Amino acid sequence: MKLKPQTLFNQASRWQAIVLLLIVCQCALLLSGCGFRLRGSEDVVTKVDQTIYVQTNDRHSALMTSLEGYLNLTENRDEAQSVLTIVSENRGRRVLSVASDGKVEEYELQYVVTFSAIDNSKETEVSSQMILPRQSVTLKRTYQFDESAVLAIEAEESDLYRAMANDAARQIARRLDVAITW
Repeated sequence: MKLKPQTLFNQASRWQAIVLLLIVCQCALLLSGCGFRLRGSEDVVTKVDQTIYVQTNDRHSALMTSLEGYLNLTENRDEAQSVLTIVSENRGRRVLSVASDGKVEEYELQYVVTFSAIDNSKETEVSSQMILPRQSVTLKRTYQFDESAVLAIEAEESDLYRAMANDAARQIARRLDVAITW
């Protein structure tokens, strides 16, 4: 039986396709087996196990709201195993760029939180042992300014400050978690 050249070509391409499919499947299995995953925004902070009292001037700030999601907070200082002191929480805004006619085109927002933490548990021999010395979290964001949409810009600025407070809370919780577990 004599095969036509076109039939041989079709059979060869089918085998190539099957082999290629098997190679791709093998690669996928190898990559998934070694733990490879695509990068994403995964929240690695889990709630800190200890009960924490937060000493701050503003108990209703965006930072406090965000800290509630990352820390086991208590209202009673005597029940707390640790005390987190928010020394200061400052916001700032500066002009980043100006157009040729002197109008502001872009602003930079700055959010700085200074904090420290002490061990408040009664089991320690030395009362109020320092867990975290005074340190700061500094965050910056930029946004375009459009004077024709002032209300929208104010809302965007407010959203950016809220997002920075959440990022600061996450960083504080991460630092506190590391300090407590060590």
